[in-house]
Amino acid sequence: MKTAVLASDLDGTLIPLERTAETRSALRSFGLHCGKSACSLIYVTGRHLSLALDGVVAFELPQPETIIADVGTTIWRKASDQRWELDQGYAELLRQHWNGREATDIGAILDSLPELRLQPDDRQGRFKRSYFVDLDVMQDALAEDVRAALENANTEAQLICSVDPVKQVALLDVLPPQASKLSALEHLCNTKSIARETLVYAGDSGNDLQVFESGIRSVLVANTPADVIARSRTTASTHGRSACIYIATQKYTAGVIEGCQHFGLFEAD
Repeated sequence: MKTAVLASDLDGTLIPLERTAETRSALRSFGLHCGKSACSLIYVTGRHLSLALDGVVAFELPQPETIIADVGTTIWRKASDQRWELDQGYAELLRQHWNGREATDIGAILDSLPELRLQPDDRQGRFKRSYFVDLDVMQDALAEDVRAALENANTEAQLICSVDPVKQVALLDVLPPQASKLSALEHLCNTKSIARETLVYAGDSGNDLQVFESGIRSVLVANTPADVIARSRTTASTHGRSACIYIATQKYTAGVIEGCQHFGLFEAD
């Protein structure tokens, strides 16, 4: 029997945005379910590796085998001596996709745009340039300005937009054309012989949308923005994949558990 794989976003999905008795109970329950199911764990996050590991410890999450970090621009695998090793093959793919460019080259093109505010250093990566954007800024118009600036510099890039629900600010990640959480997952499927039918993904935001629309079985926790839910449902329906999308009735960790029970990764309570 092929091992089931759960790939999950952290902040706002497995890691709750509020600490309450209910969220603490759900976190404990998640650990117990993972122990019983023996499913393989992949954490997929916008955090750097060190910040992702801090979150795993702080919220007492089960240890994963793999961490996809920096919004899908790095893949880290746990080695036999418990060190974390960077997937150099994936890094080289991204470097090729960006024609040898890195995030600092993108900064030279975009940092001067007045609508963009550079995020702190711990939010940046070798292949990720990350900005804050005010929520009241016209997102479509700004995206066109960003694309125009990149085009004038003969540079292709992928724009990933999401919202920080705590700070109430929009987030813009500028990545290589082929980089994303989905691309990283597909790389793992190809190099680690993970069958897509064994994979379940859980997420909550716009930077999970490509996975939600890919046909991979997906759990959208209840705190996912309505526009992301609507688009995911529409795409799934259009392609005859509605069964691949599960909208949880509960938020955060409890919603992940609910979705995993729906898809058969976890036993029902």
